[in-house]
Amino acid sequence: MDSALVHEILSGDLDAEVPPGELFSLLRTWIEDKCRTERGISVPESAVVPVAWLTCEDLVWQLGEGLRQVLLKHDVLAHSEELVGFLSWVVSNLDAGKGREPFMGLAARYALETTRAQFARLLGDVEVQGHLVAALREWKIPGFSQDVRALLSSVRTKWIRVEAAKYLAWCEQVGTG
Repeated sequence: MDSALVHEILSGDLDAEVPPGELFSLLRTWIEDKCRTERGISVPESAVVPVAWLTCEDLVWQLGEGLRQVLLKHDVLAHSEELVGFLSWVVSNLDAGKGREPFMGLAARYALETTRAQFARLLGDVEVQGHLVAALREWKIPGFSQDVRALLSSVRTKWIRVEAAKYLAWCEQVGTG
């Protein structure tokens, strides 16, 4: 595995021109390896309140943030079909846990229209549901009002309830709520 490329992505800077398929295959292998070997507990530096994450979740989260910065600079990667497949795999990979959060944001920005709806099945996934509700509103995808409405009373995290309310208000505005 080319660890130098992974470290470039983690730092948010990629100097080499790498074919999208090759890069996303490498990142997938790296995530699989970290989810298999890095199962200890860590406290992410980004945590406002210390929250225990599995080490692999923290590493995957860092990779997502680095990839976000790389994609802003590399149009070939940002507009590749391989990116969409990679994002779909990451957000569906339960082993990556909370580390999938930044990948939901990337999916919101880069996923193709036909692929975006498949992410909506993750509304029941407590580790990414807030990011997903925000993405549904950003993507302007109606039809999930019933599932999102249930989050208003079942979710204890305020920001997720706020995102759910925003999505439902948008649905009402466009007549799909």
